[in-house]
Amino acid sequence: MLAQAEIKLLHAQVNPHFLFNALNTISAVVRRDPAKARELIQHLSQFFRSNLKQNIEAVTLKDELAHVNAYLTIEKARFTDRLEVEIDIDASLLQRKLPTFTLQPLVENAIKHGISNLFEGGVVRIYSQNEAQGQRIVVEDNAGSYLAPQGEHAGLGMQIVAKRLTNKFGQVSDLTIDVVKNQYTRMSFLIPNDDR
Repeated sequence: MLAQAEIKLLHAQVNPHFLFNALNTISAVVRRDPAKARELIQHLSQFFRSNLKQNIEAVTLKDELAHVNAYLTIEKARFTDRLEVEIDIDASLLQRKLPTFTLQPLVENAIKHGISNLFEGGVVRIYSQNEAQGQRIVVEDNAGSYLAPQGEHAGLGMQIVAKRLTNKFGQVSDLTIDVVKNQYTRMSFLIPNDDR
């Protein structure tokens, strides 16, 4: 029940402002490019359909990436030429299970606290790296402007993602955030070798 409550809280955090931004983006596109507007509506529908289905505790990395892609398609339309996305995940990882709704909050943070601060040339990279204990999944932006939120409920989304990762994989998988100001912010976690 606690896991279900955490997932619902993550959904509630993203949905209202994302939906507002998505509808504004589609509204701006609809007159000049109706076909593009239809495509964005389909991605928005896919994103929310995936949210409704993701009341289970774990999904494959492939499914999680599909969810992120639906989100990113809309964000790329919103930011136009200010956002570029690069995804380079080892194909051998695609069937590995991870807690649902793990990547999207990290990608949203990269855009909200990074790319939105840039006037041009924003890049979000999602990639994997081999390490001795497993495969590290990294979400990186090239803004380097992330500051940990302050206050009682600071960074609640990130706290929930971190907690769910350590519950599934152990402390070795704890969410790490590495920032070099004006260069990059990297949020990453480990999928251990021994968790098949």
